[in-house]
Amino acid sequence: MATKKENTFRRSVHKYLPSKVHQEKTNNPFNSGTPDDYYEGDKAIAWVEYKFIEPTPARAFTPKLTALQIDWLERSFNNGVNVRVIVGTPKGAFILESPEQWESQQQVKNLRLYSRKEVAAYLTHLTTW
Repeated sequence: MATKKENTFRRSVHKYLPSKVHQEKTNNPFNSGTPDDYYEGDKAIAWVEYKFIEPTPARAFTPKLTALQIDWLERSFNNGVNVRVIVGTPKGAFILESPEQWESQQQVKNLRLYSRKEVAAYLTHLTTW
């Protein structure tokens, strides 16, 4: 079975995570909507839903999330949980931090494109500040 580009991207971020950040792939075939990965540091936890799009968008994109994913992310966000949607591309990633970002079209000019190493540093900071 071929590896999905999303999983290849995730692994390329995880290789830069320090050992002080626990990362766990979540996979529950009986309960759709749970984000792809759980991260835990010594100060906080975070849940991340990964998406991968190619080619790297030049102008705009809308993350393709299911209704169950949106419900899970929004409920957790409203409960104060660190949740993010990370949209990987061949050139890097966009980090979406709120429902306003992951539920609507995003203009690339308004977002930062992070390298894979920078995404890992972002997740490290989010969980260990």
